Amino acid sequence: MSGTPLNDEGIASRWFYRMLPAPVLVALCALLMRRSIRSRHEMWPFMMALGFVFLGYSGLILSMSPGCDLSRRVALRRGGAAC
Repeated sequence: MSGTPLNDEGIASRWFYRMLPAPVLVALCALLMRRSIRSRHEMWPFMMALGFVFLGYSGLILSMSPGCDLSRRVALRRGGAAC
């Protein structure tokens, strides 16, 4: 469990300072999803689910970002292999 925000101060600082609006956006997505399901809309629950997926992946990328540091001199194929 060394890669969690609770154990690693670097990840915690990135999650809680750089990604500060993420919990607010998750709460907003949850509220909008609940309202749209109760009012029986068809498109909005799907859009809110996409929002959850986007926020989840952005948190994952933000957690891994310093370990995947690429300079501009590295080619795309070599950089992908480094991660």
